[in-house]
Amino acid sequence: MSAGDFNLTKKNFTSTVSRHKFILVGFSSYSCLKCIQVEPEYIKITEALKELKIPFARANVDKLKSLSIQHGAVEMPALVLFKKHKPLLYKGAHSLDPVMRYVQKQVDPPARELSSVKETLAFLDSRSDRSNSISTVMVVGFFSDHEVVEEDDFEEYMEVAANNQGNGDVYFGVVTDPDVADWFLINKTIDRTPSFLLVDDTGSYHAVNADEFYGENTGLDEWIKRQAVPTVGLLSNANFDLYAKIGLPMLMMFLDLTHAHATSDPGRVVGGRSGGILNEMLLEEYRHAAKDHIGRLVFVYLDGTKHEDQMRSVGLYGGAARLPSIAFNTRDGSKIPFPEELPINRDTILQFCADFISGKLKSEADAKEMARKALQSARPLNTKNTATRKARKKAPEQVRGVSEQFGDGAAGDTDVVVVTSKNFMDIAMDDSKDVLLMFHSTSCESCAHFSVYYKRMAQRFADLKIESLVVARMDVSNDAPPPHLNLLVHDLPLLVFLPSDDKTPPWNYYSGVGKVQTMMKWAQKFASIPFDLPNLPHLKESDRELYKTQVREREEYLESKRLKDEEEMRQEEERRQELLSQSSVDREVSEVDGEL
Repeated sequence: MSAGDFNLTKKNFTSTVSRHKFILVGFSSYSCLKCIQVEPEYIKITEALKELKIPFARANVDKLKSLSIQHGAVEMPALVLFKKHKPLLYKGAHSLDPVMRYVQKQVDPPARELSSVKETLAFLDSRSDRSNSISTVMVVGFFSDHEVVEEDDFEEYMEVAANNQGNGDVYFGVVTDPDVADWFLINKTIDRTPSFLLVDDTGSYHAVNADEFYGENTGLDEWIKRQAVPTVGLLSNANFDLYAKIGLPMLMMFLDLTHAHATSDPGRVVGGRSGGILNEMLLEEYRHAAKDHIGRLVFVYLDGTKHEDQMRSVGLYGGAARLPSIAFNTRDGSKIPFPEELPINRDTILQFCADFISGKLKSEADAKEMARKALQSARPLNTKNTATRKARKKAPEQVRGVSEQFGDGAAGDTDVVVVTSKNFMDIAMDDSKDVLLMFHSTSCESCAHFSVYYKRMAQRFADLKIESLVVARMDVSNDAPPPHLNLLVHDLPLLVFLPSDDKTPPWNYYSGVGKVQTMMKWAQKFASIPFDLPNLPHLKESDRELYKTQVREREEYLESKRLKDEEEMRQEEERRQELLSQSSVDREVSEVDGEL
């Protein structure tokens, strides 16, 4: 972390932040590739902030993990601007111009005073400035008598502007000069005052009068947020609820955004590649299709390298190796993935959307049929953006007792309950049972090795007749648990314990070795319905006696070997002492002979 004015620690974090009206904190990790890539930009930001007399502090997430999470810095690298001790998570590109524009936005008043027609038009047109993100929108409030007749509406507008100041994509201006407002009235941009004008990410104008909100559930703030939703936006935890409120079907594109900021125009161009295709080329086609479906569908994109769980929930399996991938997120849970056989461009996306809206697409099989027709059509297929994906992994070779698949009939296989998305809630979330659940995949080599011990463990619990515990497994090769539970947060195989009295996060994940006895004792520790385990629970009675005999024989052998080694060491020491004694006598004789 070469950039920045100073480093923060657990001891000085709170006191340092509280001493400054504004302070920018960069959360990074030495093991984070993206963090290393943005260091040159952070050096520029450090120098630029000096002009505003705002310090740039650095925080090592490896040592300050709890503090980073507390302030919303979950994905690295992260920038958090503390404004009067209040943390504001920056969500734009980590480069000089966008960061400085965001910081300046927080320093400036919430709404810029626009005193002329020229200044107002320039403010609206600044949406397309290169320093702004492609999702930037501009809002202007028009008032003719803001101090008397329109005072309440004016105060509400300024309050909304203040509440949205932390949003780096929404900029507010205000017109209080009646002559300026009249010009926009004459040109029919607005039809009366007080009114509000918003320019969205496509450059379209949206106007609304203040009295249109009276008696409505939607207020000015909600109206702005809805209009500010980008035509194609990056979906995150912070804005998911807003998209959900829109209530439209959502088309999701998953990309590899590892190098999203590796571009000469961050914030406006998404860097990196997915499936050998530039991400920006994919998004450009995606945006073209989105403009044709405004008001009917919502278009978003996500980082598929970080949201494999979300990919599975919409029917996309195989993780990062299958990127780029597209699928609908439907209210009824139907899985409708975009066919991998087709290129990803405006024509194919529009056809996919048209078939969905018309009701032709209700399943993956319907999507496959759409692809078949497109590929066999006499009309030439637009082959732009044909992705190159890795071949799907094959199941590892099965060796009994070494590498096994579930369903092979090996020992313990029938004692493991099969969980699917259809019966997940009935089995895994059954509050009358403790559930030990393993997530696995048929192509996962580590899963094949681990399953050997998992099945033996299930067999031992069955032999011991511990009926309060269900040992289960879920194949996530082509299935997934409910996404809202956020269970698939680690690599496979993944073992989680769901106690009967608490089926809510944080979840208990197993992090030990794949040994039957160790896993059984771990399950006993977290079980909410207590059960007893015998000594050496992983062994049957006959095996335990044999094991004890073997242990006793080994101990006797080790003790015999120890005694033998000690005797040999004693004899060796005696011989050494004899040699030392003889050597001493020889020296004395030699000295006497010398004197004579």
